[in-house]
Amino acid sequence: MLAITAILAFVGSAAAFAINFPNSAEGWNTVGYNEIVWSFNGTDRANFTAVLTNPDASLLSNNGATYQILLALVDKTANTVNVISPDSAGWKEGEEYRIDFVQDSEHIDNVLASSQTFDIRKAPVSSTTSKSQSATSTGDDQGTATTTGSASETSGFSGFNNMDGASALSVAHTGILAGSAALIALLF
Repeated sequence: MLAITAILAFVGSAAAFAINFPNSAEGWNTVGYNEIVWSFNGTDRANFTAVLTNPDASLLSNNGATYQILLALVDKTANTVNVISPDSAGWKEGEEYRIDFVQDSEHIDNVLASSQTFDIRKAPVSSTTSKSQSATSTGDDQGTATTTGSASETSGFSGFNNMDGASALSVAHTGILAGSAALIALLF
């Protein structure tokens, strides 16, 4: 009897959704898009509703409820979706968040799968800037002079507040103009 129970438990677990991300090692950021990644078995439901839960209802924007519906009728074959906070301020920073896949928005208690608990933290933002210039002049006793010069500028930015195309183009033009100005200065 014990062997049959073990086999049925194994078969049941093989047929269940598995939420791979977010997880306890990698959570979400308070702003921007956050991803949910899962795997499924052919016998799983064709769709589900994704719900964000937290035992601290003050962390969710759902009138005191401990859950917030993220997406309804998600096609299981998508394997990944991106979600953004419905609140313009972003998700609230905190611990013990969890993603549940439930039957639908009317059956929140019918949980099909749960992620590991994870944290939501502020997105890291970093930027780097470097500039360099160099010039070399050489001459010989024959009256021949050689002048070489170079200039470069590097601007970088990472995080969820990425530059749009126009801003990135502006930074590129700034680097080109600075390099051109340095070269002209070296020539005159």
